[in-house]
Amino acid sequence: MARSPIVVDRRYVLGTSAALVGAAFIPSVAQAQRGSEPSGQLAALELDDNNAVDVQVLQPGEMIVVATAGTYYGILRRTIEQIEAAQGTDAVRVPVKDGDRVKDENYLVADLACPHRGCQVGYTNKPDMPFLCPCHRSSFDASGRVLGGASRSNLAIPNYEINGSVVVFS
Repeated sequence: MARSPIVVDRRYVLGTSAALVGAAFIPSVAQAQRGSEPSGQLAALELDDNNAVDVQVLQPGEMIVVATAGTYYGILRRTIEQIEAAQGTDAVRVPVKDGDRVKDENYLVADLACPHRGCQVGYTNKPDMPFLCPCHRSSFDASGRVLGGASRSNLAIPNYEINGSVVVFS
């Protein structure tokens, strides 16, 4: 059974990665919710003083959502199937190479606001279509590129760096 995405809220502090694992996998709504928050559950974590988050607890196919200043960034540890699906560009509307959108092939870091109307996309954990917007059914691949639906643009990629398992937002 696939684990649900983890929503990480900047307002709280996580003491250990074990606490994240214990708090993060409480059963949640499987479908993306309309409105201001992406699908998933709320765990306690704050970006450190360097705007960094350590994602070493993520297993392939799991995602953390970092909430900061009204913006939600998804950090997805991609599965081998998601990486392989993202390497093609045949099905995408805006054919940008996967390597131009990710800084480490194991992770996608993206703004989860749908470019069409700003609804928060949900994570489906499917290799060929892991992100779906609940408002107008736009779908996105594991590189954040639009596949179909109302959106005509890819998910935005925030300014970040990744060093090992630490993602630093700038």
